[in-house]
Amino acid sequence: MPTDSCTQHTTLSHACYSNHREGLPVSRLLLLILIFFVITGGGQSAQAAGVPAPPEIPGTPELKKPAPRYEPPVEQNIVHTAEEHKKSWIDSKPDEVHADWVQLVSGEWLRGSVISLHRKVLEFDSDKLDEQEIKLGDITYLKTAHAYNLRFEDKNSPLGIHTTGRIEMDGKDIHVFNDYENEHYLRKNLISIASGDKTEISHWKSKATLSLNIKRGNTNQNDFAAQINAVRRTTLSRITVKYLGNFSSTESIETANNHRANINYDIFLNQRLFWNAIFAEYFRDPFQNIDTRILAGSGIGYNLIDTDKTEWDIRGGAGIKQTRFSTVEVGSKKLENTVFVAAGSDYSTELNSKVDLIGSYSFNLSSKASGGYTHHALGTIETELTKRLNFDVTFVWDRIQYPTTKSDGTLPYKNDFKLLVGLNFKI
Repeated sequence: MPTDSCTQHTTLSHACYSNHREGLPVSRLLLLILIFFVITGGGQSAQAAGVPAPPEIPGTPELKKPAPRYEPPVEQNIVHTAEEHKKSWIDSKPDEVHADWVQLVSGEWLRGSVISLHRKVLEFDSDKLDEQEIKLGDITYLKTAHAYNLRFEDKNSPLGIHTTGRIEMDGKDIHVFNDYENEHYLRKNLISIASGDKTEISHWKSKATLSLNIKRGNTNQNDFAAQINAVRRTTLSRITVKYLGNFSSTESIETANNHRANINYDIFLNQRLFWNAIFAEYFRDPFQNIDTRILAGSGIGYNLIDTDKTEWDIRGGAGIKQTRFSTVEVGSKKLENTVFVAAGSDYSTELNSKVDLIGSYSFNLSSKASGGYTHHALGTIETELTKRLNFDVTFVWDRIQYPTTKSDGTLPYKNDFKLLVGLNFKI
């Protein structure tokens, strides 16, 4: 009777019994366990733990591997790169075009044309922002495409150094380029910049103030006043022209008709001292019994205060004066000629970004027959409405110490006061 291996090997009887009881070979049991781990993810955990993956089994569906997790690249030196980028913008210089360029200490750029520089303030006409007044201390770079006249202070010359050319101002240095020189100057010695154009109009800057008052009804009254101020400025000289006129009538009867015109020609000797080479005045006021009064003289002037907000000049001199009276009493002279001494002051300050205070005062001393002490004082509060339009309130005080009696025996008042309100137009 045949026997199996179990009967022949008693030491394996327990194992043989187990195999017969399960009915499955050991090899197949192990294979099923591996397939189970693969399907349930146990294989993936084993790989993560470093256990090699089991061999692929024919007929088993292919499992997709999970996508790798995204790791963003590490950025290095980001702050350093941003600083270099900012510095490259600030230090960049514009290409040469048919325009002037200004860079402010904030890094901002303006494109347009330079009008002038005086008292450490640059007047600049921007293409989009119109005329701007910029303090020289707020400018870090300036480059012009046009030629300008420049004046620099020089200890060896009372009139300083005068030159013309295109400008490049960078830091503490100013480079001037023209056909015959390429010179460097110190920025701290710069006194003024003026237009290099050959046209006369390019040297002038002016404004006009008009006041009008018309009343109709129980009283018919017309009041009109006008002020004109014009300045011609170069690097070496300054011409100032002023006009003030008033006309009033009530019920067609003239009640005021006076006109005053002044001209001053100044030659700069240095940054503060100037020679008032010629000053002259024309005045007419029949109601003060003055048909015409003409005076002319020469003197010296000095700039007391020169900041970006305040400017104060004083001047003094002497000359001759001629006065023609409208009417005089019998036995009195209608024409008086005399010498005089004179002094005056011009003051302006910026109260805030929109309001300026402007004042001027001048007086002269002459013979009693010509009026003795006479003065003209004017104060204006100027409020900016737009870049070219201002609102002005002006107070005027004229005084003659010894007015001349008229032919009818009436004596004009010593003082005349006027209050003018109007609009100021920059021309």
